[in-house]
Amino acid sequence: MIVPLLIVLCRFQPRLAAGTSLAAIGLIALAGTIVYGFRGEVDYGYAALVGLPAAVGAVFGTALQQRISQRTLTFAFALFLVVIGVALLV
Repeated sequence: MIVPLLIVLCRFQPRLAAGTSLAAIGLIALAGTIVYGFRGEVDYGYAALVGLPAAVGAVFGTALQQRISQRTLTFAFALFLVVIGVALLV
């Protein structure tokens, strides 16, 4: 929800909003991982199983996003939100 809020309330461009959101998520995930790691509550095998494909997807998604026009990106993201909203209601 942070990306649409950054676009609407803070007037960020879609790419800047997505990048800002990803940076914030990365910092939050890192902080959580460190705390849970010190407590011995991280299964590093499963973390790699989830984290590595997610990291590859983030790099691929970012590269793809840079090749799409701002208008197309905005409409695609809006469509994605509508689909998720409908799925949650059904």
